[in-house]
Amino acid sequence: LSNRVAKAYPSALREANQLMQGEGYQSQQLLGIIDQDGKVTIERLPDVRQLDLVSRQLNEMSANAKKAGNKNEARVTGNLSKEIRTILKDINPDYSSALSVARQQCDQR
Repeated sequence: LSNRVAKAYPSALREANQLMQGEGYQSQQLLGIIDQDGKVTIERLPDVRQLDLVSRQLNEMSANAKKAGNKNEARVTGNLSKEIRTILKDINPDYSSALSVARQQCDQR
């Protein structure tokens, strides 16, 4: 999924990474790859926080596309954001709970 976002909407990934850097945060999810010679390569993968920021950026892109009359772009970016959040909620119950709390707080305003 993150590869799909990176290919189709690299600006969403760039903006999310820039926000993370501004907060002094980097993904804590690491993958160690051991090749045939025993050489270890560490690769940083997107974590929940980074994917949440990507989802937010896609939502913003969707809203801007809708305002500009670009209905297809609004639909595609909005659906991709929803897909990211659905996957995150499925794999991380704490993320789902956090979204519920945030939604309740927004509703109270």
